[in-house]
Amino acid sequence: MSKLQKGTINLEEYQERVKGTIEKISELNRSELASCVIHRRIILDLFRNGLNIKEDGKFQLESYLHQLIYPMRTTSEDMPYENHNLWLIDEKCKDILLLDQPVVLAECSSNGLAFDSVVIFELKRHMRDDYNMEENPVNQLQDYVEKIRKGKVKDSRHRPIRVTDTTQFYLCAVCDITPSLERILQKMDFTQTPDNMGAYGYNKLLNDAEKRNKVLFTKLGL
Repeated sequence: MSKLQKGTINLEEYQERVKGTIEKISELNRSELASCVIHRRIILDLFRNGLNIKEDGKFQLESYLHQLIYPMRTTSEDMPYENHNLWLIDEKCKDILLLDQPVVLAECSSNGLAFDSVVIFELKRHMRDDYNMEENPVNQLQDYVEKIRKGKVKDSRHRPIRVTDTTQFYLCAVCDITPSLERILQKMDFTQTPDNMGAYGYNKLLNDAEKRNKVLFTKLGL
């Protein structure tokens, strides 16, 4: 890398070095990578299965998906990165501040006093179709932002979550787009995504996660 950055290595030498480096990867590392990919395939299969209706004619509760994504009543202080599945939502999601109603993640600023960005995601029971203009994921997420801005939300250490006027908030509702929610989003002037499968403010969780990991699954024949 050093020679490449300095421009003191030609393409042929670079290719030989890359080939040699790849050949040195141990079987153990390959096995660990395979285990990681298999784990992701299983989690996605469990997630997809959890979206299906049960034998009793009901859908799974929010807690089913919650446990798959991140164990309830835990934070990143007691839950190692490799033991949760926040990659389902975003590979960058690592640091959990609290798990109350919505889940809050944040990236601390360099001064350690306020957060540069805050991600809030709310899980809803799939196929829920009783939303209205007062009770819906968009309003709930926005209300939670207001609570954070007013200093009414604390982290797992009971310290207030500090934000500034420049803190960026990213809101994500993990839910199905049912007719009642679709009507609300139209009234709120949400913009549809190019594939018409969602709107700005949504995260097409399962499809996006499978697309991001597809090449890995293909390599292992999963």
